[in-house]
Amino acid sequence: MFLNEKTGYKEISLNKNIPMTKIQLQAEAGNIQYINDVQCRYCTLRKLCKPADDSNNESIPDNLVKHQKKISKTQHLFKSDEIFKNVFAVKSGMFKSVYHFDDGREQIIDFHLPGELIGFDAIDNDRYTCSVVAITNSSYCEMNLPSHAPHEIKNDLIGHMEFQNNVIEALSKQARLDQHKSLIIGAMNVEQKLAIFLTSIYTRLEAHSMPSECFTIPMRKDIANYLGVAIETVVRLLKKLEKNQLITSCGKQVTLSNYEEIKKLSRL
Repeated sequence: MFLNEKTGYKEISLNKNIPMTKIQLQAEAGNIQYINDVQCRYCTLRKLCKPADDSNNESIPDNLVKHQKKISKTQHLFKSDEIFKNVFAVKSGMFKSVYHFDDGREQIIDFHLPGELIGFDAIDNDRYTCSVVAITNSSYCEMNLPSHAPHEIKNDLIGHMEFQNNVIEALSKQARLDQHKSLIIGAMNVEQKLAIFLTSIYTRLEAHSMPSECFTIPMRKDIANYLGVAIETVVRLLKKLEKNQLITSCGKQVTLSNYEEIKKLSRL
């Protein structure tokens, strides 16, 4: 057991140095918790809003952003073809973007982690192009962009040069993230796809100062859908990685026991 200086909570490791996250223990177990909220200062949305942890920031109106709204597992954040109203930032938990084909098939095209943005891709056509669903009980912040902001604050934002620059910066970060995800699609073999997927989660969590060595992964069937492979293949490869002592797993919790070796697999 140790004290996490970033969060102020006591945590327990799956192994000697790697803390588990995202599992809450009962109060009678010694008031120990696992938490996975990204702090406002590490969120991609930070420069576009007045962060909840920064009461001195007066550059953006208070009512532009609604902080930390909760959503239950399997609930929709929004559905495909709904009118675009807000950009969202994941505060805790995980979401998936699902594209619906006309013949009824569904394809998972993205997973969204704490600190990441959702909905920017709908700005150009004013409608969301896919559905976004909470994979776990999660929380998020939502923000009106100027064209959809309440009338009383719209005029303040239209000429706000710093705000506009920060929107461009956020879009640039999202574009880099999308480029990295495209590596998974172009991977040469299934083992490489899975390795890139795991290291991608690691680097994305690390970018927002979240515990990255140990994390919750989506259900095997969701991973299989995302990678375009059979569920049995995902299960087999995860077991192979565990047998080779590259990961350890307990349910949905995965610890990257040897990140560097997994990274090498992603470069095959």
